[in-house]
Amino acid sequence: MIEQPRFVTGGKCRREYGALASWVRKGEPGWQVFRDVPRAEHVLTIQNGAPGLDRVRIVVNGKKFDVKHLGPNAVQSIDVASSLTSGDHNTIVLRGYGKPGARADVLI
Repeated sequence: MIEQPRFVTGGKCRREYGALASWVRKGEPGWQVFRDVPRAEHVLTIQNGAPGLDRVRIVVNGKKFDVKHLGPNAVQSIDVASSLTSGDHNTIVLRGYGKPGARADVLI
């Protein structure tokens, strides 16, 4: 199950959106939508699990970003600032692809 957002301390207020393990069931991709994301949260960090996702599709206000060839325990950061509008009315859709049981953590 996707965890509720947690606030992470350390100077910046970032939302951690927990494990994406439940996204991949029976080989079908799963997705999660996050609304009202502030422009300041423009860097997404993916911490792949083991077993991890094969790829993650990020859709920011309609613009697609594909993160492919994720290895086990790989960490990758993606800057999506080019697709965010000013203010805090942005929508980010995350979609994970992999074998059943694959997981990753995403920090927005």
